[in-house]
Amino acid sequence: MTHVQNSKGRETTLPPRIKKPHPIGPKGTILLVEDNLINQRVARYVLKMLGCEVHIAANGIEALEMFSNRSYDLILMDCHMPVMDGYEATRQIRQMESTTARRREVPIIAVTADVLASSYELCFEVGMNDFLPKPYDTSDLTRILRQWLPPNGSAGPSP
Repeated sequence: MTHVQNSKGRETTLPPRIKKPHPIGPKGTILLVEDNLINQRVARYVLKMLGCEVHIAANGIEALEMFSNRSYDLILMDCHMPVMDGYEATRQIRQMESTTARRREVPIIAVTADVLASSYELCFEVGMNDFLPKPYDTSDLTRILRQWLPPNGSAGPSP
């Protein structure tokens, strides 16, 4: 069993589907946009064990602020959050990219338990690149990272 500390500093056991992963090779800087504290902690743990640097935003507004101040190799975007949801945050990130001199469009991966066809369509319509249904395990996350992280590592300096 793998253990991590919860928000109160107590040790928590990771669910059986979450095994201690091995680094995947290309490392990247990930913006994890997730409002649920437990999901944040588990995803951060797994991403760090895979060799990634992780920054966390709890909602779309925080994500926009963080995105405007630095470059990310990949964004894992929860679709349903308070304050600003992942759909609107993605629309605004794509707008920011089109009006600035960013070198490339950052891959945005939708992360949601809503797996209806209409949800998939909306994700792609707003500019997301792929879809990671919840709950996901380390192999699902590793597949997404291998597919979307740049092969030569980090996105480089902040704009």
